[in-house]
Amino acid sequence: MNFLPVKLILLITSVTLFLSACQKQVIQNPPSNLGWDYQPLEKGHYIIYDVDSIIFDDFKKSVDTVRLEIKDEIGDEFIDDQGQSAFYVNRYVRKTSTEPWKMNLVYYISKDPYKLLWTENNLRYIKMVYPVKLNKKWFGNAYLASQTNDELRWLDGWEYRYTDVLVPFNTGIKEYDETHIIDQANVIEGSPDNPDAYSARTYSREVFAPNVGMVYREVTRWEYQTTVQFRKGFTTIFKAKENN
Repeated sequence: MNFLPVKLILLITSVTLFLSACQKQVIQNPPSNLGWDYQPLEKGHYIIYDVDSIIFDDFKKSVDTVRLEIKDEIGDEFIDDQGQSAFYVNRYVRKTSTEPWKMNLVYYISKDPYKLLWTENNLRYIKMVYPVKLNKKWFGNAYLASQTNDELRWLDGWEYRYTDVLVPFNTGIKEYDETHIIDQANVIEGSPDNPDAYSARTYSREVFAPNVGMVYREVTRWEYQTTVQFRKGFTTIFKAKENN
């Protein structure tokens, strides 16, 4: 009778146990939801927002509030300059719900297995990265030419982060049971409480819900110059209220 050497038997046993463990691990830990469904890309899908903007005018030394309704609707599919499938998004605006919609602009959205891209006014933003994970960080404005454009410099170096995932969120108009919250910027410069010192504020947050898309956006940017002694900038808040 032929017997296998003891070392060979031990090796075969170890390999068998290793493969068995791997198979069990795959079964017990299936892939999680990557987050792709947080931005639907089907033609005709739309979201309607109430949008409030506060405008700080240092020339007039005035603070004005502008209120609009905005409708973002997914349009036709095309291949973008990166060779990726993308969708046009048609943005419509109106002052009140009794007025007809008017075309405002067109931007486009594309996504691949690793990120969600929005291109607005020729500026490309990395809105989400996959898979979604709490506290995951990325430079969402990495594609912006902020280094060579003074008007965009305030957008430079933003480090996006998933501060909350799979949490409920109330826009102030509508409650969503499950959302991902992305903090994009939260910077205070100088001394905002001192009227004799320069100061600036940059803040940005977006919230996405599954099978809906972006349901909340808040962006603040202003600067205070001692020579003028008044803020220059804005705060804009998008609150989703209807979608199909």
